[in-house]
Amino acid sequence: MFFVIQVCVCISIDISEPGKPGHPAVDIDGERNVTIDWTAPDSDGGSQITQYIICSGSPDTDSESFVKREIARQSTICTFSEQLEFNSMYKFAVAAKNDSGIGPFSEFSEWVKTPTREGKNIIS
Repeated sequence: MFFVIQVCVCISIDISEPGKPGHPAVDIDGERNVTIDWTAPDSDGGSQITQYIICSGSPDTDSESFVKREIARQSTICTFSEQLEFNSMYKFAVAAKNDSGIGPFSEFSEWVKTPTREGKNIIS
């Protein structure tokens, strides 16, 4: 004699936005290429981190107008070419994104000064 038993299991997984990434370290070379390095958040919110958002601005820019770039990968280091002004100050912050949304931004990096036309990098 055989019995057929059907079982329905419902699993509820709560996901939330990822935590705050670590403080970014920034380097700008003589050609104004920006390299940003940070640590991943302690929590991914229960869902894999799919992107990082990099926020940057200068002292003349209010925080609402800071430029935000989405980096479509999970790496915690990014190098990109940016048309930054020579001999200008910038700072950067990073946030992680998963299927639930964007988590909080990291603390801002120290101010980094872009090179003069001679190519000397200055960190404040």
